[in-house]
Amino acid sequence: MVTDTETLVRTLGKGTGEAGNTATATGAVPIVDRLRADVAEALGEDSADLPVDENLADHGLDSIRLMSLLERWRTEYGVDLAFPDLAEEPVLERWAELLAPRA
Repeated sequence: MVTDTETLVRTLGKGTGEAGNTATATGAVPIVDRLRADVAEALGEDSADLPVDENLADHGLDSIRLMSLLERWRTEYGVDLAFPDLAEEPVLERWAELLAPRA
């Protein structure tokens, strides 16, 4: 699902445990935290106000913003996901699972 796993791990931080929530020993940002920050920026919200286990549509994420985020993640992180992959379940924890590097 990720074209360049090494870049994603280096940039987002390889998480361990559920939804990539644990930072690596190098102090990299956990995937779910990076996603939360990016979504919060797109929504003009504080990242602390976005729960990781709730539908982001309920917090104002629409299809246009989701496409913008997806294009950003494709460019910056080499993410190889399609719009339906993210739109089907717009929940940060689920997205972190989809993006977490596989061991």
